[in-house]
Amino acid sequence: MNLLSLIEAKNNLTPDVYNDYMKFKGINVRDYEVQCIESMIRNFIDIIGESNELVSHFDQFSVGYEIKQIGKEFDLLRLGENYNINIELKSKFTTNEKILKQLKKNDYYLSPLKKTTYLLTFIEDENRFVQLYNNELIDIEFEVVFDLIYKQKLNNNNHDNLDEYFDPSYYLVSPFNSTNEFINGKYFLTAQQDSIKKELNEDYINDAYQISIKGAPCTGKTLIIYDIAKEQRLMGKKVLIIHCGMLNSGHHTLINDFDWAICGIRNYRSYISSELDLIVIDESQRIETNQFSNLLEQTKTMNITCIFSHDGDQCLHNKEINRKMALKIIESCNVTYSLKEKVRTNKEMAAFIKYLFNMNTIDSNSKYNFENIIHIKYFKNMQTAKKYTKVLRNDEWKFINIFSMKMVD
Repeated sequence: MNLLSLIEAKNNLTPDVYNDYMKFKGINVRDYEVQCIESMIRNFIDIIGESNELVSHFDQFSVGYEIKQIGKEFDLLRLGENYNINIELKSKFTTNEKILKQLKKNDYYLSPLKKTTYLLTFIEDENRFVQLYNNELIDIEFEVVFDLIYKQKLNNNNHDNLDEYFDPSYYLVSPFNSTNEFINGKYFLTAQQDSIKKELNEDYINDAYQISIKGAPCTGKTLIIYDIAKEQRLMGKKVLIIHCGMLNSGHHTLINDFDWAICGIRNYRSYISSELDLIVIDESQRIETNQFSNLLEQTKTMNITCIFSHDGDQCLHNKEINRKMALKIIESCNVTYSLKEKVRTNKEMAAFIKYLFNMNTIDSNSKYNFENIIHIKYFKNMQTAKKYTKVLRNDEWKFINIFSMKMVD
């Protein structure tokens, strides 16, 4: 989008035509953001004056681009051959902490492009720019910002499809598969995860509530509960994680290398103590009825906050299905959160898997192109499958931790 074109469209078209134009361009921009852009460019004009070439200086900006399946949005983004420019827009000053946090997050999400990026925020009511520099905020003059825009070398193909530059897999950090990155905080939660965590921390986690967090596969249940557990540990709280299945290698790394308290559901009783501040039960849809009742009773008696993470559709055999523990968890907890935004899944692949396991769900009107190549391999037992994955690992394939599951006939 040309920014001057955007401003003139907002100021001269009727509201209905302007909205249709924005839909046609695929742009989601708020009115105050357009006002900020106009104020910003007015400052540039005051400095450099009007010229015939001025219009071209503000070409090829992506407005309100959002990384698919992540939910991360950039107000203004322009990719260049020599460097990239990101400008966030604020009508009013908030706090340095909030601006700094946003620009650091932007830096993280733009880092896979492996190119210098100038990360800026324009604050309209103070009529100034700030820049992220060495993890700190510094003021930057309008002349310098315009110089960056003017000297950026543009590639006409850069903005045909920004999704090609932002693969969601770049940002997927698992406590199990990327344990060091997780421990070192090299990840961010989605907007929905962040919102849930903020409300949970402010209203519930310190008051011995029973909390349910439900979500389908790939919505980030594991990351958010482990992030909460990590933050509570850093605050000096005593945290226990109970996993309703066999522990995987990531669990053992957290236990042995980072001194986390994690146990399987079979021997959880020996870990329960009144000294605990928080207990997190992962994959709790698999828990047995008597174990669930006992945990509820003990945590209430000992005034321990308890978080149950679950997905009622992820059961391994009929006994688990028939127990309907996900429903019982929701009914028994004081608070329930529902994660709905899928983060990890390639939508075409998710649809394929859904169709594979239930042919009745096939949608003849599906618009998916199914361009991904999917190989299905059959093995008689888990041991052979594990051997096969070891060969693929040597060829730099990555695997989700599925081998904590039991074989199901």
